[in-house]
Amino acid sequence: MFQVYVIITLAETLLLYLGDMNLFEAINHSFSTVSTGGFSMYQSNIAHFDSKYIQYIIIFFMYLAGANFTLSYFAVHLQFKKIIRNEEFRVYSYIIVACALLFTIILYFNNTNHSIESYFRESLFSIVSFSSTTGFVNSNHLAWPSILIAFLLLFMVFGSSSGTTGGGLKTVRVLIVAKFAYAELKKMIHSNAIVPIYYNNHQLNNRIVSGFLTFIVCYILTFTISVIILSSQAIDLNSAIEIVVCSLSNIGQGIGNFGTSSDYIELSSFSRWYISLLMVLGRVEIFIAILIISPEFFKK
Repeated sequence: MFQVYVIITLAETLLLYLGDMNLFEAINHSFSTVSTGGFSMYQSNIAHFDSKYIQYIIIFFMYLAGANFTLSYFAVHLQFKKIIRNEEFRVYSYIIVACALLFTIILYFNNTNHSIESYFRESLFSIVSFSSTTGFVNSNHLAWPSILIAFLLLFMVFGSSSGTTGGGLKTVRVLIVAKFAYAELKKMIHSNAIVPIYYNNHQLNNRIVSGFLTFIVCYILTFTISVIILSSQAIDLNSAIEIVVCSLSNIGQGIGNFGTSSDYIELSSFSRWYISLLMVLGRVEIFIAILIISPEFFKK
């Protein structure tokens, strides 16, 4: 896995260097892409370069960073069947492609001043950036229709795939919980039916599914409590929701009032300390944080 990580980083560095970036810029942005950090050297982020080539290169490597690194290992060894058969990867890819096309259509019909390619590139870049929880930006999302902003928030919550450095709930958890909900609905219709849940052709036991459900419940509780706490600090509700989602998902860049045009420096000291805590929770994941602070952990 270390070799795969290094290979991907070196490949992106080389390709960015062949574009409009110097070597220092290429190295920094490659580190920030593969680690899904999303930190740029410039205030305007990736829009600073105004290069289609650079944006498409970063899109591709953000996509790789948001997919399970084990799949990249399979790709290096030309085991493409294992990649195609992976359900999480297929769902992750389908959502990105379908939503990129939907975003392009909506943006184009709302404003025809730019080419379809331009809107497609902006859409694909934003979707891959937020679904992989990298956080790079190449456009002003405040000018987008509200429905697209809502979709971006969902991408932040769902997050990247398992086995990555990305944050969020992770695609596999959302997928399995959706399968569980479907199975429960079938049981309500057919009370005597036994509906097993499969993932990658393997039947899942109840312990795994209940673990995923518990994690999502803990995530929702953390989200709700955090929104209430930040709202008490003279932050409007919409901004509080945006800040909590961005922090728990480790996005970095916001998409609303605290996006590229502003920052958290305007908030109170308590708010910034609390946001820092949320970012830590999002990175190490809630279960591990609960485990660390539990007395049983230290006793053992």
